[in-house]
Amino acid sequence: MRLGLASLEAVLAARDARLAAQQVLAARHGWPLLSLTLVSPGPLKDDERRRAFMDLAEARFALALEASSLPVLERLRRDGPTGPESLWAVRATPLALKALAVAIEEVLPGGRLLDADVLVAPTPLSGDTAAAGLPEPLPRSALGLALRPCLVCGEDLRACMAGRVHTPTELAEAVDRLLGLGLGEAENPGAIPGMNSGHTFSSKSQA
Repeated sequence: MRLGLASLEAVLAARDARLAAQQVLAARHGWPLLSLTLVSPGPLKDDERRRAFMDLAEARFALALEASSLPVLERLRRDGPTGPESLWAVRATPLALKALAVAIEEVLPGGRLLDADVLVAPTPLSGDTAAAGLPEPLPRSALGLALRPCLVCGEDLRACMAGRVHTPTELAEAVDRLLGLGLGEAENPGAIPGMNSGHTFSSKSQA
């Protein structure tokens, strides 16, 4: 089994690569963008199970977007020690895309591991983020929804994080359980056609 232990340097490099990819897609297709990452607290962020789970999530989004008549203009996939990432340019309104993303997060087995952000362009009233020219994730509150619950206990996420309520072992066990739940629905998770397992973003245009 391939294991990816992410160093601080790798995390920072992945953040820069992610932002660069977002800017490229936004320049080609405009906003919004759909960003898929996995919740992986701790240094272990990449292995075969996480990549298989992302494959399943991508497949579910592709089907849901097609069923909703929301065209996918381009999608990028990056795998590496900081975990699998997927970035999509979709012809949709931000709220419609956010509603679909939230629905999949909630119905996908193990979906609490999936972080599906809808990115919109920064506005003049967006404070420091806008000053830095960074895209902004549309919050769940835009749909009148509360924050997602804690990964371990299901209680208020902010309180658990602020109080460091759960140990690294508890967090790792929760991730492992959710991965098993998510992968258990597929006899053969496999790879999604058109997806690449390299260490740089790969592109698939679908316009």
